Amino acid sequence: AAWILWRARGAKRAALFLTLCAATLAPTLLRNGILAGEWTASTANGGMIFATGFADDAKGGRALERTPEDFAPGGAFHREAEQALGRPVTLGEASEFHASRARERIAAHPKWAAELVGKKALLLVNAREIDDNLGFALARDRSPLFSWLPSPWAFVLIPAAGGFAVAAMGRDAVARRFRASAALFIVTGATLLGYFVTSRYRLPLIVPAALLAGLGVERAARALRVRDRGAAAITVAAMSLAAIPVLRDPGVVADPALELIAVGAALEDRGDHRLSLHATDEAIRRSPLNAGAWHNRALALEGLGRRDEALESTAEAIRLDPEMAAAWMTRGALLARDGRVAEAVEPFERAVLLQPGNGDARENLAQALESGGRGEDAASVRRGEWPREAPEDKVELPRPE
Repeated sequence: AAWILWRARGAKRAALFLTLCAATLAPTLLRNGILAGEWTASTANGGMIFATGFADDAKGGRALERTPEDFAPGGAFHREAEQALGRPVTLGEASEFHASRARERIAAHPKWAAELVGKKALLLVNAREIDDNLGFALARDRSPLFSWLPSPWAFVLIPAAGGFAVAAMGRDAVARRFRASAALFIVTGATLLGYFVTSRYRLPLIVPAALLAGLGVERAARALRVRDRGAAAITVAAMSLAAIPVLRDPGVVADPALELIAVGAALEDRGDHRLSLHATDEAIRRSPLNAGAWHNRALALEGLGRRDEALESTAEAIRLDPEMAAAWMTRGALLARDGRVAEAVEPFERAVLLQPGNGDARENLAQALESGGRGEDAASVRRGEWPREAPEDKVELPRPE
């Protein structure tokens, strides 16, 4: 983007853009470093994302057996690293552990890795959205440009190929200006090949693709109008060749429930509990063993005031994934809000044991203990001295009807 600005508006504009980017990212960098000890301006789990892109069951997208909760603090990736290393680790350390294992796998099987990157390149320009998670389906109603595009949007890549040809071979000033859009598409797309190709990661490709598509259609129409057969043939040939990877079956079958789970979560964030519950119930119908869907269902039910049903949903989420700290947290919060503070202690305790660094879980546990007259234990929790080990008794949770 800085290069595009430099070419179009000069070095001062490019420098201003980079300065503002740095100013935007600096607070995140400082907050992550000071509060979490992770000096990163984005997230600390990039190594986990890299690992899923080169997992044994990755088929060009990510390892489809993984869920978003697996990447979180206390999630499956974090727990696996701690078990393998035999000690507590930060999320960044866990991420690097998985990244190093993925690099070892690539070094040991370079042919397999190269073939996988080739599959990702084909997925990059395929019309089908793979493992949709907060992707085009949710983004299109937030952008006038996106709302004008077809669904799936990647059909735009067919005329965009004609724009690529014009930008690469054209001699006029307009064609040269569009080379920046072509470069932006190529560079952005190339960054995905080291990770995985899914709908939300492809979103940055839409704008340059749409611009190039417009150029391709305009130049093809002009060439036909003035009977420039050579230019028309090149543009149409580029579009025809692009149609092959765009329309082909990528051979990757993603979990159809994941998109619905993401949609339900987004609707819940907007405060639309009814539609969130509808989307989440449909996700559960398709994938009844997804613990994250049951937890999201509990949040939607709580928003609708159906607390008993929400408790049942947390019970099912915990039954499917006993190490889901978020489900234990939500269960404790539901019990506390229902006046059952004594019963809320154990869910909060288990959440703290699963995520010792979660300050909210620790504070919720301390408050529940204080409400039950256990002030000394509450003080120990706040000092990080308690609880030390998991409760021995196993909680029997009711199954939802």
